[in-house]
Amino acid sequence: MEPVSAVGIAEGARPGPAEGLIQLRAEELTTGVMRLRTAADSAQGLAGSSRSVTAMASAGGAATAASAIESFLHRWAYGLDHMSGDLRSLASLLARARRSYEEVDRAVGEGA
Repeated sequence: MEPVSAVGIAEGARPGPAEGLIQLRAEELTTGVMRLRTAADSAQGLAGSSRSVTAMASAGGAATAASAIESFLHRWAYGLDHMSGDLRSLASLLARARRSYEEVDRAVGEGA
């Protein structure tokens, strides 16, 4: 069996012209960006809905329970807001990576 490097090329072998070592599809990256953005929107929506639940807990009349629920929901919404921001950052980075791959692919195709 021939030894293979980390990128899947036999030791000592060289890739031919315009043979990429990284194989991906721009559509898959675009799908990933859209899914991350959708998840971020969902997380943000859930964080916003916690305000109405806090109001219902307060209207229930049990001050101790309402306080505990409010405290939990505040922390939960805070975490969801941060997670939403992180998801948006990941989507942005993935979109930037997609553009970079497309630029390299275009340059290789043009023989640059």
